[in-house]
Amino acid sequence: MWPSLSTANQIADWANIFFIGSLVVGVISTILIVWMANVKEGYWERARQDSEERIASLIKQGDELRKDTAEANARAAEAKLELAKFKAPRVLTSAQQSIVAGKIAAFRGTKFDAGIGPKGDPEPLYLLRSIVDSLKSVGWIQVPWTGDGETYTEAPLLPVGLTMVTNVIVDVHPEYRAAFGPAVKALADALNAEGIDALADSRPTTIHTEVVHIRIGRKL
Repeated sequence: MWPSLSTANQIADWANIFFIGSLVVGVISTILIVWMANVKEGYWERARQDSEERIASLIKQGDELRKDTAEANARAAEAKLELAKFKAPRVLTSAQQSIVAGKIAAFRGTKFDAGIGPKGDPEPLYLLRSIVDSLKSVGWIQVPWTGDGETYTEAPLLPVGLTMVTNVIVDVHPEYRAAFGPAVKALADALNAEGIDALADSRPTTIHTEVVHIRIGRKL
């Protein structure tokens, strides 16, 4: 027995509905697949960009670190050179002695004594020798230490005092400043020009004798 026309129409309607539903599901599925693909592609694109940015950041950090390291090494090398320079004993070469002598030659006949310190440190004595050689070469006259306290004798130097100062101080008592002040300043300036820290000074506390006092202590 064949189905009635009404039943056939119902079957056709359901078939159409199923077909349309399948199409809708297919379209939706396709849209979802495309959307998910886009989402996935966007995710990987963001991940790629993040990775590239991270790599670029790491490269930049590496460059900065290498730069900082190079600068730190340069500063360390400079500090090492400065330390070596600081530790090196002070001395005037023959050429420097001649330069210093030329700058103080106008004060020929100036009398001076000398003091070194601290006791037992030979470095100030090395510098004193070269300074005395410069002074004597242009007619300055060394006299034995005129201050109080212990003295040290080492030929051909006359006795030198043991004194507590730092660097080099060239001084004279204020009472004799008018007579010896220009010579004191000329010597201090000449030593400074050759890299020897020296101070021209005149204070009431200095030794009250009519000579220029050259006192040499540890380098600071």
